[in-house]
Amino acid sequence: MPWSTTFDLERGAIVFVATGVITADELNEAVRTLYNDKRFNPDFRAFLDLEKATGWRMSTSVVMDLGINRRFSRESRTALLVSTASTYGMSRVFKTFAKKGWVQIFIDRVSALAWLNEGLPPEKALS
Repeated sequence: MPWSTTFDLERGAIVFVATGVITADELNEAVRTLYNDKRFNPDFRAFLDLEKATGWRMSTSVVMDLGINRRFSRESRTALLVSTASTYGMSRVFKTFAKKGWVQIFIDRVSALAWLNEGLPPEKALS
């Protein structure tokens, strides 16, 4: 699974893009790398673009653990953009167990970004 992470420090956001099959090892490594990055700020908004993810090669317990051990703050917002039933299902598992911050799942980019940018000045908005 190619996984990219982009920090937008000026806008206070992190953008993740996943393509292909998502495996447990690659996902866990991406999360470890994120949390160990000096630029990581738990108050940042997060946008997870999973539109081009084609499948999952892991158990739901891996996704549950990621939600439980989430290091974002209670005020942070995370938008997950999905396009398949399996990605929606795994995203629901993550949302259920993510006790810190606000997590929402979307099927269209415009709605996801509108929610993520809600209440922010235009210069802080992601597009």
